[in-house]
Amino acid sequence: MARIGVVTDDSGFEHFLEAVTAADGYKLVVYDDVGSWASRLLHDAPDLVILDRVAGRDSITLRAQMRTDPRLEAIPAILVLEALPLERPPWLRLEVLARKPVTHRSLRLLINRVLYQGGLVLSDGLLVLSPSDARPLLAEFLGSSERLRQLWLNPQERESLVIALEREGWTEQGLRRLARRNDLDLYDMLGWLAFGWTVKTRQQRAYQAWKWAESRPDAKIIHSLLSAYVEYGISGMEKVLRQEKVLVSSVLTGGPAGSRNDQGWLIRLEAQIYAD
Repeated sequence: MARIGVVTDDSGFEHFLEAVTAADGYKLVVYDDVGSWASRLLHDAPDLVILDRVAGRDSITLRAQMRTDPRLEAIPAILVLEALPLERPPWLRLEVLARKPVTHRSLRLLINRVLYQGGLVLSDGLLVLSPSDARPLLAEFLGSSERLRQLWLNPQERESLVIALEREGWTEQGLRRLARRNDLDLYDMLGWLAFGWTVKTRQQRAYQAWKWAESRPDAKIIHSLLSAYVEYGISGMEKVLRQEKVLVSSVLTGGPAGSRNDQGWLIRLEAQIYAD
C-alpha cells in the first residue's frame, strides 16, 4: 500500500485527503507541525507528499525548504496552491502543481501521475506507462505526421494543440517521462511517440537555424533567441522575443515595434528550426 503524506495545518483539507486516499487504497500520513514536519519526513518518508500550507508558508516555500536537503528533495511532491504563479523559476517548472479547489478526480489523476513516474495518466484515468502504450493513442489524437507538422508551424494552432493535449492528460512533463529525453523539443517527442520519427535534439535544430541566420545582419539577436530555444524550448524563445520586442522589431524591420512584423519574422525563424 502506497503511503501519501500531507503537510498542512488546514483540518478541512486534511479530512478531504483522508476521504480521497482511503477511497483509492492509500494510507495518509499527516505532517502538521511547523517546527517538525521536515524532520518527520526525513525519518518517516512517504511515497509521495502533498504540500499545502503550514503557519502561513505556502507549498512553494515548503518545497524550496525541502530542496535544501537532497533526501527531502528526492521525495515526489504535489504542490497545492490558491493560485498558480505566472512566472516559474526553472526548478519549479519540474514540479507538479495543483490549484485549489482540488477535486477528488483531479487529485487522483495527479497522485497516479506522480506515483507512476515512468508514465502519465490521461484525463479518462487510463495509465500510460510506455511509448508502445502511447503510440496508437497519440497517433489517433494527432491524426497524421503531416497534420502535426502543419499545426506546429502556425503559432496559434500550435498553442491550441498543446492546450488540447494537456486537457487530455498529455502534458509535456508526462511525455518527457515516456520519452526519457530532456534534450528534445515537444514537437520531436510527439513525432517520435506517435509516428516513430527520427528525432533531432534542440541543439541540432538550433544549429540548422543558425546556419541560415549566421550571415544575416540580425544574427546576434537570432543567436540569443536560439540559445533560449536550446535551454527552454520554443516557448522560451518566444518569451525572449516578447520581452525584447522593441529592440528586436527595430533591428529586424527597421521600424517601430509591430505585432504583425514580429509574428511574420518569428514564423520564418521557426520554419528554419523545424525544417526536416
